[in-house]
Amino acid sequence: MESLVYLSLGSNRGNRVKYLKNAIQELGNILGEIEISRIYETKAMYFQDQAPFLNMVIRGLYMGNPFSLLSLLHDIEKNNGRDRSVEKKNGPRNLDIDILLFGKKKIETKELVIPHPRMNERKFVLVPLLELEPYIEDPVNKKKYWEILVSLPEQGIYYYSTDVFRAFGGS
Repeated sequence: MESLVYLSLGSNRGNRVKYLKNAIQELGNILGEIEISRIYETKAMYFQDQAPFLNMVIRGLYMGNPFSLLSLLHDIEKNNGRDRSVEKKNGPRNLDIDILLFGKKKIETKELVIPHPRMNERKFVLVPLLELEPYIEDPVNKKKYWEILVSLPEQGIYYYSTDVFRAFGGS
């Protein structure tokens, strides 16, 4: 059975646009009916002495379970130069892909927590998520994500490009 999934993509090292574009192309091989948000440039949140991130959200259909998707996402990150064994937690990275939502599933294991445990504190996740699905609600607390978004403090999130096609090198 297919599940509707939402993924957050981010990059703040190297050619950030290239890494996002590569990830979208690879995700096109595993997700159906992909829709992508605009790209946003954001200040780093937890470890602030690093370059700004480019962030976006992707929505698509996935045939499989959340753990198989997580494994595929780690492969995509690795294909784009990410080495989790040497990086600082919340530090710079070529590519980071998080599972935000996986259908209506609630999962809490050592390897995976869905909904993503910190998405409700991150404007860089909520803004592009709401661009794709304005009235979506948190499956745990049943609050609309837009209500959560408006309660958050300023975090430094800006459009990187309102034209995703042009940002990815189209004309």
